[in-house]
Parts: sequence; C-alpha cells; structure tokens
Amino acid sequence: MVRHSDHEHEQLAMWETHVLQRLTHPHISKLRDVIDLVDATYIVMERVDGPELSDFIASEPGGRLRPETACRFFAQLLSALRHAHATGFLHCDIKPANIRLTHDCRDAVLTDWGFARQVGSAPCNASLFGTPAYAPPEQLTGYCPEAVVGGTRKLCPAADVWALGATLHEMLVGQPPFRGETFDQLVRSAIQLNYATPFPDDVPAEAREVVLSMLQVSPCDRLNLQELCASTWVVRAGYLPAEQLADGQVGISCEPCDDDDDPKVHGRGLWGGRMRGACYTWRTTLLRLFYGSLVIGAVLSHLTGSGGADAASAFELADG
Repeated sequence: MVRHSDHEHEQLAMWETHVLQRLTHPHISKLRDVIDLVDATYIVMERVDGPELSDFIASEPGGRLRPETACRFFAQLLSALRHAHATGFLHCDIKPANIRLTHDCRDAVLTDWGFARQVGSAPCNASLFGTPAYAPPEQLTGYCPEAVVGGTRKLCPAADVWALGATLHEMLVGQPPFRGETFDQLVRSAIQLNYATPFPDDVPAEAREVVLSMLQVSPCDRLNLQELCASTWVVRAGYLPAEQLADGQVGISCEPCDDDDDPKVHGRGLWGGRMRGACYTWRTTLLRLFYGSLVIGAVLSHLTGSGGADAASAFELADG
C-alpha cells in the first residue's frame, strides 16, 4: 500500500508499476492489480513464497551455494534480464536481496524494479540508485573511461551485467566480490579488481571465467547477455529455455557503450582462447595506424641500411 501523503514513495511505486506493466517473464515479479482509492493506492503483486536469495545463501552449508544451484539461478536471471533489456529497461539494483525464490527454492524471481531505468536515459551516478557493493565502477564514480566528452556516459546493459556478476560471485563464494570499510575503499577495490575472498576449490574453472568476464572495469570488456548465454558453463547445465539457448549461440555482438556523438567501432575477438569485448574510437584506430606506420618505416630503414634520414622521411610521410 502506498499512502498519497508520502509523495516520494508514491512516485517510486508508480514507476515500478509502469515498468512491471511492460515486463512479462516467469522470472520477473508479476504485477497483478493496481487499486487507486482516495487516500491510498494498493499495488497487488504476485506472491512468491520462498526466501530472499541472500537468506538462502546464508542458510546453505558453508554459507554459499553449490555451483549447480548457482548456475540454475544464474541462467534464470540471464533469461529475465534479456527480456527486460529487449523491452528497454535496466534493473539497476540487482543483488541477492532483490531476488526471491519460489517455495521449493528451485526458481529465482527478480523483484524490486523501483530503481529501473530506460536504457540510455540516465547518467551513471551512485547517488541516484543502486547498492554500492553490487554497482559497477561507472555507476559508483559517475566516470567512464570510454566516454568521449567529459568522461561521462549514459547507462547501458553492461551495468546490469556487472551487478549480476557480483551476485553470481556471492552465490559461489558467499560474499560480494569487493569490500571496503568506507565507500572510497570499496570503490578502490572495485576499480583495482581486488577480490576480497578467493574462489573455493570446488567452483569450476568455467564458472570462475564467467564471473571474471562480467566483472571488468571497462563496460565494453564485459561479456554481454547473449555471450553469457552461450558460455560453456551455462550451455552445459541446460537450464536456459531452448529458444534463448539457440539464440545465444548464434551472434557475437557488442552492446552500445554510450550515446556520445563520436562514432565507435564495436567488435568481439578471441584473446587467449576466451571471447572478450573491445570498443575503439576512430581516434584510437587512427593513432594505432600512425604508430604502426612509424614502426614499419623504422624497420624498413634498418633493413635497407639507409639510416636516420629514411626514418625521418617515414615519420613525415606517416604524419602527413
């Protein structure tokens, strides 16, 4: 129930209602009804009888989930986020406390969409929304190294990927990946990827790679949801719906990084046997070509024995 005297909470609840009216997915909390009376608005939500994921993790032996259980919940949340992002919404506050389980603790439901934002509609800013322990560096600091103008950027799906990666880490390890006694220490740990707790020995290497691929400081270095669906760990477990599994194995793409006017080239490549993301501005590409031409000129100068004059000529040619 939302009382009309509490204007801020009313606006938050009405926004969550607006978002949930557009989302229909088995692993996203369902809006059943909205009853607007004179003095209050009643929002009727689907009943999910199980515990919060955070409580379930704490209740398990060792305070963490078995990798098989973590993979099942992770695949369900991947499916839910793919639907939300395709509809145009980011959750912006993914964490174990915002995930409820069904009565038999077999299925995860992503709840609390009050902080949701439309893709690209808001700048990254920690003061707006989100929980610091699960928020990505660009949201914690408001700064993005890939942005062209002033180091600022709009929110993109990679923000949810980081938060889901931090949640998966907690499922497998029992703790969020980065900690700090103060906010500044937390930010420093996240930016330096200084993990607070190592992975237990029974966590498969493929699961560790999934977590590490999601917790990359640069948003464009994180695997997107489509690639995560195609990861060996997720595919082998078989928890994804058949249509999403097939779709996830087809394409290799990069989510848009920001809304800056400077054009970007987006691509994916193999690096050390793993799929990694890369986003380069045209400026970066031209600089690489320039320095590459200098190296080629120097090598040719050395091979022909023509000395520094040819190297200088090569520099002038490349500079021109």
